Amino acid sequence: MNGEKEVLVVVLALDADPWRAIEEKGQRGTWARAGGDVPVLWLHGVNGGMARAIIRVISKGLGIVRANGALKAFRHKAGGWAAGRNVTVEGRAIRTHVPETYLMTNAKTVAAFRHLLDTRDFDYILRTNSSTYVDLHGLRDFVQNIPDRGYYGGAVWKAQGLEFITGSTILLSRDLVEYAATDPEWEFDLIDDMALGGSMLRAGARPQSVERADVLTSGDLARLDSGSLTSTFLVRCKGEENREHDIAAMLRVHELYESSK
Repeated sequence: MNGEKEVLVVVLALDADPWRAIEEKGQRGTWARAGGDVPVLWLHGVNGGMARAIIRVISKGLGIVRANGALKAFRHKAGGWAAGRNVTVEGRAIRTHVPETYLMTNAKTVAAFRHLLDTRDFDYILRTNSSTYVDLHGLRDFVQNIPDRGYYGGAVWKAQGLEFITGSTILLSRDLVEYAATDPEWEFDLIDDMALGGSMLRAGARPQSVERADVLTSGDLARLDSGSLTSTFLVRCKGEENREHDIAAMLRVHELYESSK
């Protein structure tokens, strides 16, 4: 790439509908087609199995009896165990052995970071999800003009006194990927974007705002035109009415980006 800085895109994935259909028809059918300059990988866990069942049962039981301290400790222990399990890559899929649950997205992210640090050369990772459209040309151009180190960017949010980047689009420089992957104080009992926010606070990295367009409803989609996309390479397409919207929005967004080139 002629000395250009390199970025990987890692997409949270789930092998069940509607996420599978959004990946295949929305993302792979538009911005994430194979063969581009920016590698795109989908991050999977294990959707089923004994480990997942046990984690869900214990978590539910501790929640019912309101043993909050024990629940927090169990989730932290289970997440750390899951993040340390074997990871492989099959084509464009990162296959972790992390059980698929909402909170285990945390362990999936850490497992992927550790594996990619060991196996791939990159300067940045964009960790995104199934409802996001990424203009890869815009992303590639963007990372050429941001700091090589200490970069933590995306859509900024604040909750529970913590300012952090929301999980739909998290852009990290390699040094911060390394910090997160080895952070001894990483909180596996939190959802991943908040855990990452806490880790970045410990690393001394402040969240940097990156503009994102939101196309969440049929009204948003009807109003969308090329002018809506001129200042961003990130579009959140998560349907508030139904998840078929995600696919329709990505197809329209793709059409507009392509027509403007």
